[in-house]
Amino acid sequence: MSELAVRQENSLKAIMRSDEIRSKFAEVIGDQNAGGYISSVLIAVSESAALQRCTPASIISSALRAATMRLSVEPSTGQAFLVPFRDKATLIVGWRGIYHMALRTGKYRFINLFPVYEGEVVEENRLTGIHDFKGGKTSDTVIGYMLYFELLSGFRKTFYMTVEECIAHGARYSKTFNRDDSVWKTDPQAMYKKTVMRLGLTRWGYLEPSDLQNMNTVDESEDLEDVVDSIEIKPELPIPVDQAMDELGFGDAPSAEILDGEEVGAEEIQGELIQSEPPKIEPSDFWKLIKITMKKDQKYGDDLLEKNGGDFEAAYYAAKKLRTK
Repeated sequence: MSELAVRQENSLKAIMRSDEIRSKFAEVIGDQNAGGYISSVLIAVSESAALQRCTPASIISSALRAATMRLSVEPSTGQAFLVPFRDKATLIVGWRGIYHMALRTGKYRFINLFPVYEGEVVEENRLTGIHDFKGGKTSDTVIGYMLYFELLSGFRKTFYMTVEECIAHGARYSKTFNRDDSVWKTDPQAMYKKTVMRLGLTRWGYLEPSDLQNMNTVDESEDLEDVVDSIEIKPELPIPVDQAMDELGFGDAPSAEILDGEEVGAEEIQGELIQSEPPKIEPSDFWKLIKITMKKDQKYGDDLLEKNGGDFEAAYYAAKKLRTK
């Protein structure tokens, strides 16, 4: 990792663990979920060298937008992605994120998105608006994507776009389409799926107005970086030994005392105090244990956290016990 990446990552950790930023996430997803969400953002950044070179402000603003839509930015979920563009992170909503928002409405009986292969001929019934297939697959080449959904009300619909139509749509509406680091270039299949899922559900299906509005404004110029710029991160300085002893209830403590005939300095007393305290478990320690050491998914960690009343420390030691069994 480069020196710049190390500095950026350390700065990001300091800012995201500040009370101001935690309160911003708590306002969006609740105080109990804020710590876990912040940890998932830090894990996503730690797994990408390119993201570590991005400005902390751009990462936090993108993560806040994702939290507003109640979408995870952990890459394994496929809901939303923090994508580096030069020195800034940009939020990209994945097709699974749109799928997740649709399911949250509680109005769908079925939603299915699937590829159409070379050799398969798609025809639309002009009366019902439902597509059907003729012919059979002749190769693994994908020529388009089909969306099928059915609402609980009984309404059902298919929506089909060829790969060429998806590319034309991206070229016309995406500001980053022609960039070498654009997702349209690095993972075009994911963008084809997103295009079909988004256009099909917004034209014929149902999404909550607030989710739809938030998704539509993701690529606009409105910036949340000023939320971060106004925060001053102050380093925590070690407190004097006398103050530490007072806070522990021992009253006025001498700077040194005689133990077994030896004089013990203030530094050694402070060291004894620090060593006698159990290590504090941070949310990031819990998620590293779950995802990196135990190689479990987000749901496993959420379930364990819920069983322990949202206490990361209790959940951490419970996970360690499960790991040793």
